[in-house]
Amino acid sequence: MLSHIDFSRLKTYIFFIKLNTRNGRMWLVQFGNDGHRIIDDLNFKDLVTLDKEVNDRFTLYSTQNIYTFLLLDQFDGKIWQVQWGFDAKERIIVPIE
Repeated sequence: MLSHIDFSRLKTYIFFIKLNTRNGRMWLVQFGNDGHRIIDDLNFKDLVTLDKEVNDRFTLYSTQNIYTFLLLDQFDGKIWQVQWGFDAKERIIVPIE
C-alpha cells in the first residue's frame, strides 16, 4: 500500500494532482480515451531532503480558483502556491513567504 500518495481531483473531472505526501513531489494525471491519458510532472524536485521525508508531511488544499492549490508542509509550516494548466508553461510552484 502506498500510504504516502494522495490524489486531489480537479474540478475538470478528468484531471487529478498526484501528491507524494512524503516529499512534496506532484504530477498532473489525466485519464480518458486513447491518446488522452498522461502523467506529467508539476514539480521536478523534492521539497525536502530524503532524511526529512515522513508520510503525510505535505497536504494539498484546493482554492476557489480551479487552477490554483496551496501545498502545506505540516512540519515546518511552509506554503507553496501550486498552479496547473493544460500547457506546461502555465504550471508553477512558488513558495509563499
